[in-house]
Order: sequence, then C-alpha cells, then structure tokens
Amino acid sequence: MKLPSPTRLKGYWIRTILEWVNLRPEEGERTLLMFAFHTTTAMGLLWLEYSAIALFLEKYGAKWLPVIYIASSVICSGLGVLYSWLQRILPLRSVLVAIAILAALPLLVFRLGLEIEYGYITVVTIFLLRLWMDAVYILNDLNSQVTANQLFNIREIK
Repeated sequence: MKLPSPTRLKGYWIRTILEWVNLRPEEGERTLLMFAFHTTTAMGLLWLEYSAIALFLEKYGAKWLPVIYIASSVICSGLGVLYSWLQRILPLRSVLVAIAILAALPLLVFRLGLEIEYGYITVVTIFLLRLWMDAVYILNDLNSQVTANQLFNIREIK
C-alpha cells in the first residue's frame, strides 16, 4: 500500500474546503485575499465605531444623536457624489487608493485634536470623529463593493 504524497494530501484538503464554501479552485486565492482585507478592515472599523460612540456619548449624551444622524446622512450623500466624480476623472486603482487615504488621514488629525487639553477643541473633535466614523463606513463599503466587482464575476459574487 502506497501513502499519498504530502502535496497530494494538501491538494485534497484544499479542494475539500473549496467545495464546502462552493468555490472553484481558480477563485480561492482572490476570495481569501478579499476575505482577509475585509476582516482586517472590519476590525479597525469596529474599534473606531465603539471608541467614537463612547467618546461622543460621554461628552454630548444621547440628546445629540439625532443631530449626528442628520449630519451623517448629508455627509455620506456628499461622499457618494465625490466617489462617483472621482471614478469619472481618475483610473479605478487611483480612486481606491485615494479613498483609502482620505478615510485614514483625518484619523491622525482627530488624534491630535483629542490630545489637546483645550475643552472646545476636544468637544468639536469628538463630534467630528463621530460623523467621520459613519463616513468611513460608507467609503469602506464603496471601496469593497467596487473591488469585489472588479475581482469577481456575477456567479462568483453570489
């Protein structure tokens, strides 16, 4: 009796896992990369969300939440228009990178604003941080959907 080679055994396990998740062999690497990217981004977004909400509720309380939701809807609509405009004037790869940078840069400014111990600046920073958190969700969703549409066809997206 001959034992299967480690390479053949590894291939068997990979094929089995791909069958469990209904993927073809050529889709595996792209799907794994998209999953890793989305998981990593989601962890960062959850950290941002819970931090921003805790800071906001501590400084403002729940009575200001309706203002945040209204302002957030206006900002997110504007970001959708900005994203569409950028797609028309820049190559897609440049748009994806620009949006990722646009989402990350304000976080550095917010960090500096929170370190300043002057009351007014801290209060404004926390308000803007809460708004930006919603904006980052929208930008991340747009980037993820556009990337998925470029990487996968309709059958693969299902």
